Amino acid sequence: MNTIVAIIQILLIPIAFISVGLFVAWIFHRRARATQSAEIELEYTRAGINVRTSWVHGGRVASGVLQGVRFVLTIAPPTRHSAPHAMLATPSALGGTFGVGREGSAHRFLKRVGLTSEVQIGDAGFDREFYLSGSRECIESLFGEAQARDAVRALFRLGFESVGLRGGKLSALMQDCPPLLHLDTLRAALEQLAAIRTTPGAQGAAMKEDPAPRTTQILYGSLTLLIFGYFLFLAADMMIQPLADGLAAVFEDAWPGALAAYIALATLAVFLLRGRPLAHWELFAILLMALPGLGLGGWGGALLANQFLDESAPRERFTQVEGSRRTNRSKWNFAVALAPWGASGRSVYIGSNLNGHPGQRWIVRTRSGRLGYEWVESAQPAPDI
Repeated sequence: MNTIVAIIQILLIPIAFISVGLFVAWIFHRRARATQSAEIELEYTRAGINVRTSWVHGGRVASGVLQGVRFVLTIAPPTRHSAPHAMLATPSALGGTFGVGREGSAHRFLKRVGLTSEVQIGDAGFDREFYLSGSRECIESLFGEAQARDAVRALFRLGFESVGLRGGKLSALMQDCPPLLHLDTLRAALEQLAAIRTTPGAQGAAMKEDPAPRTTQILYGSLTLLIFGYFLFLAADMMIQPLADGLAAVFEDAWPGALAAYIALATLAVFLLRGRPLAHWELFAILLMALPGLGLGGWGGALLANQFLDESAPRERFTQVEGSRRTNRSKWNFAVALAPWGASGRSVYIGSNLNGHPGQRWIVRTRSGRLGYEWVESAQPAPDI
């Protein structure tokens, strides 16, 4: 036993020293980065660059004119799920859109199976190293020139991981960046962005936009459908009266057709998106947001139509209480479980301000439902005879 204690003590002593050493090193590293950031900010100020702290994300934002190029540099601080990143943007009169990033194995696989396609420039080394997406006319006009290709290579050597044009802004993104870019790095990056927008092919890049929907339009449209469908289903769940066979009966009837429609629409989406540079992201958005949103919206719309478009005559039924429970910790609100009378054999739960007791007879007023799902219009204890 003493031997084990001695071994533990021997191990704990170096671990404690190492932990203290790492903590001290971390403190000095933080202080050094803060001092370096202050020195860089002073250089920015001397160069006439305005530096402020963003009230949105708390990172640093630098803006001004350097070497005749107007720019905005945004440093987003690290979060629990992402490293800090820098976005350097400059206004541009170029039309169209494009994005340039390193070509990875996933891009090559998707091109091999034919789901996506890429505009090839004709420079074998550039086409093999980078993946280009966006407007074909814009990409061919700009990157057909060696000046633009060399500028992109220089930006990646500076540590940037993507270059893009969207909404009249030419930008470059750097991941895992310092609190502020060194002024020399900023100058070099702006020089390369200026080289891209002044390349001889820039006039050809000002051609009209591609009429096909953009990737961002597909992503935001899919998200909008998901949100709309969710809130329509939520509204239906709050507004409709209890169903005799429960919501599960609607789901059991609807899921085979819904699954067939999902497969058919997914197949159509693959067919329509095939060949687009970012087809994999667009298909991902459609499969996980747009189609589920349509399903939720269709389910909610059907529930609302079943009740509010119902013109059937009411009918009365007699049933018994199976049990009740208090809801929302309220003294007067109860959920009463009534004995089933529908084909599913499920108990019918209704909200009530009466605490029904097991075996008590109730009168239930129901309607057939526009889509054939019987729903409860009212329920109350039967009068004693």
